[in-house]
Amino acid sequence: MPFSNLGLAEAIVRAAVERGYTEPTPVQTQAIPAVLTGGDLLAGAQTGTGKTAGFVMPMLQLLSTRAAPRAAGASTRPPIRALILTPTRELAAQVEESVREYGKYLRLSSMVVFGGVNIDYHIAIDHNYYSVPYQLVHQRVEARSTASTVEIFFKGRRVGSHARRFGRGQAATSTDHMPRSHRAHAEWTPSRIIAWAVKTGPATARMVTAILNSRPHPEQGYRACLGLLRLGKKHGADRLEAACARAHRLRAFSYRTVKNILAAGLDRVPVDETPSSPLPAHDNIRGAAYYQGD
Repeated sequence: MPFSNLGLAEAIVRAAVERGYTEPTPVQTQAIPAVLTGGDLLAGAQTGTGKTAGFVMPMLQLLSTRAAPRAAGASTRPPIRALILTPTRELAAQVEESVREYGKYLRLSSMVVFGGVNIDYHIAIDHNYYSVPYQLVHQRVEARSTASTVEIFFKGRRVGSHARRFGRGQAATSTDHMPRSHRAHAEWTPSRIIAWAVKTGPATARMVTAILNSRPHPEQGYRACLGLLRLGKKHGADRLEAACARAHRLRAFSYRTVKNILAAGLDRVPVDETPSSPLPAHDNIRGAAYYQGD
């Protein structure tokens, strides 16, 4: 049964198909109609069964088909029409990604708000990022900066010091601040990851470059890129290259999309040979050559 049979708009169904989903999961089959009819919903299912999409897609449908209420004398700023609370940053990021991806063809806007130190144990100062000890994730810290140095304090004790970065989107990361599982990634650099991807094929290289570009600083994309590496070992380089090519045609540059394509065997299905448009030229889009000097 396709998603369209559940009463979802074509724009939402199209976005779902582009992410590699063509049919709803059992929990989605039950949850989506319940939300669309305005009912309350309490659901429980295992990880990976589509619970988030089960409430996000019908929520987007309702928000897109109902006019936003405006009180008399209210400002022109659109009101907040839906609020989703999550217990962890990881889940908040997952929900925000679902809202953004499934609502990409709708005239809706969304944002995610975190408090405390980010899940990647970096804080943002003047559009650049500085690491703190990973044990302080979610904690409130203080930062003091000079023309040359950024110092970070927790309860009056200095826990980090970095040379100040200039420009936008640069990262200062101390290996001592990383959890043990992340230190294994420290030996990787963007150029090394891209070099591995080039050996697999041009589509994989484009995917890796796009993932690195999509993060405020490339280090945040390492996990997704190394996940692609593991997919290549599991399914073979040819299948990974085909899956990345299909994801590129869908304009869906994410590890999850490639994983879903491989799981569904869509990499073996012929695709339209019409070439997809290249990434647009823009000052904020970095190509593979950008990383050659790291």
